[in-house]
Amino acid sequence: MDKKVTGAKTTSNDDTGQAPGDRLLRDRVFARVFDHAIFRDIDTAALVQKHDPSPAILQINAAHASAGVPALQTHTTITSIPPEGIVIRQPGHYILSEKISNTPWQPNALSHAAIIIDADDVVLDMAGQRLSATIDDNSQHLVGILIKAGCRGISVLDGVLANMGYYGIQADSVHNLTLRNISVCGQVFANLHKRGLCPAGIFISGSERVTITNCRVQYLYAAADACAGIQVLTTCGATISGCEVNHAANYNGAVVGFYYAACMDIITTNCKATHHQSHGRGKKSGTSHTVRGFMPVLSVDLVYDHCVADTLAGSTGDCHGISVILANTVKVRGFCASNVVGGTPPPYTRPRASGHGQYGHDVIPRHGAPNVSIPLRGDDDVPMPAPPANPATVASASQFRVL
Repeated sequence: MDKKVTGAKTTSNDDTGQAPGDRLLRDRVFARVFDHAIFRDIDTAALVQKHDPSPAILQINAAHASAGVPALQTHTTITSIPPEGIVIRQPGHYILSEKISNTPWQPNALSHAAIIIDADDVVLDMAGQRLSATIDDNSQHLVGILIKAGCRGISVLDGVLANMGYYGIQADSVHNLTLRNISVCGQVFANLHKRGLCPAGIFISGSERVTITNCRVQYLYAAADACAGIQVLTTCGATISGCEVNHAANYNGAVVGFYYAACMDIITTNCKATHHQSHGRGKKSGTSHTVRGFMPVLSVDLVYDHCVADTLAGSTGDCHGISVILANTVKVRGFCASNVVGGTPPPYTRPRASGHGQYGHDVIPRHGAPNVSIPLRGDDDVPMPAPPANPATVASASQFRVL
C-alpha cells in the first residue's frame, strides 16, 4: 500500500492506483448499470473488464506518480519552472508572472509535472499566461499541472498550457475542484509500445464536486491506443459547461472528445467536439480506430444539454457524434451531430457512422438533429505533425483565439 500524509490529509491507494472511494463508487455505478433483467444471465464482470479502462489507466498513472523530485515553491508568485518542476505544499493564492510566458519549461528525463499541487485550499491563477514545454521525448509521461490525491478546494484559472506531453491537467481523488478558462493546446504524445495509454488534455479521476467551465483542448496529436480531450473516470458530481475539444487526431488509435467511465451525476452543457480524426496508417498496433465526440461508458445519471459534435472521421473503426455504452439514466437534449463519417479512406467502408448510438437503458434522446455524413480528407498515411508554433493565446482572462 502506498500512503501519503500531508498535513491533515491522508490518502491510501492499492497497487492499481485506486483509492477505496473509487472502488465503492464503481460498485455503486455498476450495480445501477446492470439493474435490468437483460443482464440476468450475462457475465457482467466480463462486460466491465472489456469496457472499463479506468483500472488500467490508473495503474499506468500510479507507476509514474513518484517520478522526479520537484522543487518546493515558497513564494505565491511563480516566476520560473525548473526542469524538475515545482510543488505547492501550502494553502494560498498563487499567481504566474509574465516571465512564465517567456521561458518554456524544459523537463529532463526524470521530470513528471511542471506544477504539482499537494495542499488544500489552493488557487492557481495563471493570470492569462502561457506555460509551455519544450519536450525532447514525446513518449515521456509528462503533465502540465498535477493535483495530488486527497486535495480539497483547488482552483486552476485563466491561462494556457501548451505543448505538454501526456496530460495538460491531471487531478486524482480531489474534492471540490474548479477549472475555469483554461486552454490546453499543442499536445504531442507517441508511444505504441505500451498498451492502454490514453493521453488527454484534462484528466480527472476519483473526484467529487468538479466544475469545468469554458475550457478548451485543441491540437491534440497522439500515436497511442487512444486519446481524449476531457477524460473523467470514477467521479461523482460534476458540471462541465461551455467547453470545447477540437482538432484531435490519433495516428494509430481511437479518439474521444469527452470521455466518461464509471461516473455518476455529471451534467454536460453547451460543449463541442469538433474536427476529430483517426488515421489507421495501415497498422493494427492500436486497439481501435474509432472516433466519438461524446462517449459515456458504464455510467449513470448523466445529462447532455445542447452539445455539438461536428466534423468527425473514423478510419477502420466506427464514428459517432455521441455513443452511450452500458449506461443507465442518460438524458440527451438538443444534441446536434453533423459531418460524421466512418471508414475513411477506402477500402475502409464497413464501419458505421451515426449522430447518436446508444447501448443501455433509460437513455432518452430528445430534439436531436439528424446526422449528415460528409467525407473528410482521406489520407491514411499522413505523417504525425508537430504542434503549431503558437496554437493558442489568451487575449484576456476569458477569451481564447486560435491562430
